[in-house]
Amino acid sequence: MKKNYDLSIKLSEKTEVFEGDESFKKIELAKIDTDGFRTDFISMTTHVGTHIDSPAHFFKNGKTLDQYSPDRFYGRVHVINSKRLISYIHNILEEDSLIFSDDKPIEFTDETLNHLKNKKIKMIGTKGLSIEFSPPFKLHQFFLSNDILLLENLNLDEVPEGIYFLVALPILIENSDAAPTRVFLFDDFL
Repeated sequence: MKKNYDLSIKLSEKTEVFEGDESFKKIELAKIDTDGFRTDFISMTTHVGTHIDSPAHFFKNGKTLDQYSPDRFYGRVHVINSKRLISYIHNILEEDSLIFSDDKPIEFTDETLNHLKNKKIKMIGTKGLSIEFSPPFKLHQFFLSNDILLLENLNLDEVPEGIYFLVALPILIENSDAAPTRVFLFDDFL
């Protein structure tokens, strides 16, 4: 049976954030009972919840998310356990994306990194808050300098490994290093 998945982390004051980031906050500014309508104010960093990192996250003159065409945010994606990367990598086609279903630290060989770069991978996705957690952030720098976007903090608890159609739509923010993103996998589009 075909199944579709929402990989987005729901934003709330309880949403886990990367160390040093501000938490998500929501304040009700207008209430239906008193104002006749409801309006909320939200504040957050660009990296709260499920989000996409652009090259501007690490590079002064790096491309920002609003500079990408919409087709960059959808397409074929492989969901695999990171332990299977080396044996699986030759199944990845040009301009595919790759999502790691586990939240273990991912080890890439130079050969694997170059293979992904040469295939012009669109995005690398991770279950964890980040693809790596401490300086010098070599993976961020490698992928983003090669125009491979990072899709981080995905909800993959119910998603089996496989090949899907990915739709990852970041909020359109002018000149942004990253943006909260709604992410879906469809297994009936392929």
